[in-house]
Amino acid sequence: MDNKGITVDEKNICGFSVLTVDVLTPEAAAKLDRVIGRYVTIDVGTPMYQLLSLRAIGECLTKCLETVLEPYFGKRLCICGLGNPSMPSDALGPAVTQTLPLGVLSDFAPEGRRFADVCSVTPGIALHSNLETVRVVAAVVREAQADLVLLIDAIAATEPEQLCQRFHLSTAGGVRLYNGDRPDWSRVGVPVVSMGFPAAIAAADGERLLTDTRAAEAIAAAGSAIAYAILRVGWPMLRPEEATLLLGGTASNFEQAEEMGGSDNAAI
Repeated sequence: MDNKGITVDEKNICGFSVLTVDVLTPEAAAKLDRVIGRYVTIDVGTPMYQLLSLRAIGECLTKCLETVLEPYFGKRLCICGLGNPSMPSDALGPAVTQTLPLGVLSDFAPEGRRFADVCSVTPGIALHSNLETVRVVAAVVREAQADLVLLIDAIAATEPEQLCQRFHLSTAGGVRLYNGDRPDWSRVGVPVVSMGFPAAIAAADGERLLTDTRAAEAIAAAGSAIAYAILRVGWPMLRPEEATLLLGGTASNFEQAEEMGGSDNAAI
């Protein structure tokens, strides 16, 4: 559908509903109160901690992320894991960056990988460092000579049914923080793509954030799926089971989950 500067496409990818909205003009952006760019919503359909296997959602995220990152293949990528690792509902970014074995992969199959270089940074929170997150990321981008930043962060849901069961991918330059602030990510100096996962929602009084009692499990599952997708996009020569092993999982765990109809803990 194309409606005066807005295109909408909905499809099923690996069993999940994926809605893509392209905001193409300033007029359309003003109408939707958004920035010009692409917005992709992946609906899991159930909380992440209830998935029996993460392989399918990992492959779905791979295809979605691949489409968004393709214009930057051959360039330098910086992955930024935002969030507070000591807060279960805000630990998504660190869960991803601390799982990715980028040092191991730095010299692996250089002729087949899709980025000239990939690095990551986990800037922590300003409350601890007294440093503005955007400044930290901008400094790393300059030092690494990165051409693109991929932000990973837990975000606030707008509706209860979104909690812990959707992924939001955007080319519109960053995420809105839990407190509602939107940092000026243009200060980083390169394009910013963001991947968000709603893990909390504002209470009726507007002063508190509520989350799922199993938020830590949802964050762990979402982080594993995102990390898997990053590996599959950046190093397409890796087979699914190889990407799983690099993330600390095992193919036997995955096969067991399939054979037994799943377990309490999802496995790639």
